[in-house]
Amino acid sequence: MKQGRNTAGTLTITGGDTARTGRYVSQAEKAAVRAEQSAAVAEAWAVGEKGGAPVGSTDETFHNNARHFAEQAAASVTFAQAARTAAESAKDAAEAAADSVTGSAAQIQSNKQDVHDLKSALNTKAGILRDTARGSVALFVPDATVPNLLGLSVALKPIQDLHGYDSPWPAGGGKNLLDGTLLVDQETWNIIDIPFAQGTVLTMSTNKGTVDSTGGMYLYFRQGDDETTDASSAVYDNHPVTLTVNSSGKVQIVQRNRDMIQSFADYWYQLELGSTATSYAPFENLCPISGHDSVTVNANGNTHTFSLPETVYGGDVGVVSGDGDSNMAMVDMGTLKWTYVASDAVFYSAIADKAAGEANLRCSCYKTGGNTGYSTPNFTVGYSTSSGLLKRVFIGDPNYSNAADFKAAVTGQTLVYRLATPTPISTTPTEISTVEGQNNVFSPDGDVTVEYAADLKTYIDSKIAATVAALS
Repeated sequence: MKQGRNTAGTLTITGGDTARTGRYVSQAEKAAVRAEQSAAVAEAWAVGEKGGAPVGSTDETFHNNARHFAEQAAASVTFAQAARTAAESAKDAAEAAADSVTGSAAQIQSNKQDVHDLKSALNTKAGILRDTARGSVALFVPDATVPNLLGLSVALKPIQDLHGYDSPWPAGGGKNLLDGTLLVDQETWNIIDIPFAQGTVLTMSTNKGTVDSTGGMYLYFRQGDDETTDASSAVYDNHPVTLTVNSSGKVQIVQRNRDMIQSFADYWYQLELGSTATSYAPFENLCPISGHDSVTVNANGNTHTFSLPETVYGGDVGVVSGDGDSNMAMVDMGTLKWTYVASDAVFYSAIADKAAGEANLRCSCYKTGGNTGYSTPNFTVGYSTSSGLLKRVFIGDPNYSNAADFKAAVTGQTLVYRLATPTPISTTPTEISTVEGQNNVFSPDGDVTVEYAADLKTYIDSKIAATVAALS
């Protein structure tokens, strides 16, 4: 075999090797073609491309090559990571829910225990479930298994008849300035002189009829120096007369009762300041005050009366318990030490055991006022909340200008006030029975407060059962 040379990149073939060389070249070319084809196939399987161009959808390497699988694998990794994150979140939520369920279960068990304890308490104390009813009339439905009231008290107040008017007042202290007792039945003329300052405007009215059987008037209202009686000065039903006091300084009421046909005592007469006749009020309205020596209670039609150990003007009496207190006292105003303050035209007195300031004052001859102190109006009893004046009561009355005369005038009149310290009182404890269904308790002596065993057990049991069911 001859050896060939390769000089300067040129292949030189010599001798008898030419045929063989041609055969080698042909084989090499075929190998190159096969290599090129293999490279293309390898490229397709590797990246899904041949000659740099994507393979067609019919090529077996389409979506079936290493690159595609790598991309799918990468996507799968991303999905797996997301799935893992979601799983971890779900795990956390599940653990939180489990904790919540555990807590709810614990709470349910606690609630069940509380309910059990409450039911046990109700079962052992069903007879002392207390409720209260109060007012002028107490209406309530008690537990039928408890036969008596648990408590009953009556709030007492002073007794005072105002005779249908809004307040008491002393003689001459009200709006009616005429003492009706001065008008008497007689067959002769009756002339009544009443002094007033010049310029005072007065009106007189009555509900007595117009004339007698002979046509004469019954009553006249005229100036103090007037000696005539005519239709203009006649006073009768719906015909008041108004005048302004002249220099005589007085007015006259002339009474004429011919043939004694009618009694003056059967009618009212009013003399008042101003030019307008208003509704009638008596000349005086003294209203005595009394207290309670006993207490009466009506329970479901059954009347019970209980004696008190002393007269009580105000306080609370425990009928069932037998305990109570007296929180008000009454004093004769003539026994108090009165001081007159000329600059304010007012009287005052200090009462040592009186509650400070407002003290539910009530008087038999003066109307109740307010926190007026030295400015207390006429014919009114007031109080003060100022330091140093808390124990005092104040009264304005222009009819008096010195303490001695005033003290004499109010002797026998009374004042009721609230005590600074109530006094305990005791009565005989008394059982008051109840009835099944609605009960009715009241007292004519004051408002009542009733304590009773309430019929609530069945209601509470049903609510407990519903609560337990909702929690379970």
